[in-house]
Amino acid sequence: EGAHEIKFYGEFHSVKAEVFKISSLSGHADQKELMSWLSHFKASPQQVFINHGEPAQSDALRVKISDVLKWNCEVAKYNHTYTL
Repeated sequence: EGAHEIKFYGEFHSVKAEVFKISSLSGHADQKELMSWLSHFKASPQQVFINHGEPAQSDALRVKISDVLKWNCEVAKYNHTYTL
């Protein structure tokens, strides 16, 4: 954002770094990569919980896991307790 000074731990500090924003890359795996990773499990898990992502994308991944891998899959609900 171009700040010359930032505050953390209650103190101001000079920004001494050159900051670049790359908006075309993501550190997260996409659905295809996640499905590939999951397909290599030797045994099916009893339950899969999705706890990251936008609601529509999380639900789409849930449906894909349920349909393709035939695993029990659920989008974790906020503030809900699960017994494992």
